Amino acid sequence: MLDSSRIRINHTDIRQGEGITYWSVGINVMLSLLKILSGFYGKSSAIMADGFHSASDLLTDFGILATLRLSRHPPDKFHPYGHRKVESLTAFLLGITLALIGISFIYAGFSKIMLFFQNSVFHEINPLVLPGALLTVIFKEWIFRATVKVGKQLRNQSIIANAWHHRSDALSSIGTAIGVSLAIWGGPSFLIFDPLMTIVVAFFILKTAYTIICHNGAVLLDAGADEKLIQKIHHITGLTDGVINVHNIRSRFHGSMLFIDLHVVVASTMSVCDSHQLCDEIEKQLKTHIEVIEDVVVHIEPS
Repeated sequence: MLDSSRIRINHTDIRQGEGITYWSVGINVMLSLLKILSGFYGKSSAIMADGFHSASDLLTDFGILATLRLSRHPPDKFHPYGHRKVESLTAFLLGITLALIGISFIYAGFSKIMLFFQNSVFHEINPLVLPGALLTVIFKEWIFRATVKVGKQLRNQSIIANAWHHRSDALSSIGTAIGVSLAIWGGPSFLIFDPLMTIVVAFFILKTAYTIICHNGAVLLDAGADEKLIQKIHHITGLTDGVINVHNIRSRFHGSMLFIDLHVVVASTMSVCDSHQLCDEIEKQLKTHIEVIEDVVVHIEPS
């Protein structure tokens, strides 16, 4: 069984992840209230919908805060490899959420286009609704860049997925701002640009969701390292003194960390003590050169 003392629990990582997520909570509260209220009083359903989109981000923020600590819980009797797959599960669910948001935008866009061709009456929109959308683009792009930076530093897929959730909000606000601007100053004939921009933004959101779902779905199904990384593991192990041959390298991701087991051929005269020291050296070399490796199991075979 895996030695649970080798699983690294970094509380600094938790604080970094929580810090950027609390920033996200504050920004989402501010922007959602601003857009919902301005959309209501300015008679813009598009701005109001954008406000509720920002409010929905709060659910994912709270989900991230919950999983940050859960994923760092030490191994226990029923989870000997730890709980890092919670990161991938959360990211996978966030990807599905993004996909649903993209689909809902497409549906809303086509519904508005149908209303446009049916010559439905639209309320005159107050220009004061635009600052909410423009501020969303600025703040959401900033929090996207900050969040994705922290997510990559911590190699936390759920934080990275949440960052792309911020980017989707920024993109949707760009489309909303363009469409509402044309509706305000271009006259009734330009109202169709609002739903058209919504559909364009939706396809960007769906593309991002597809990437997140595929990557984290593979991790949940115990996907291993790619061929390039396997070759690197083979090369590093083969350079270790005492190793004659390396074969049967297997790997699997557990959250953002990689677990390795491999077979090493050594001289048949090598003692048990020397074999054990060789295993420790192989593990040390692999962890030194490949930082995503969490644990290495070496099977010794006599030549």
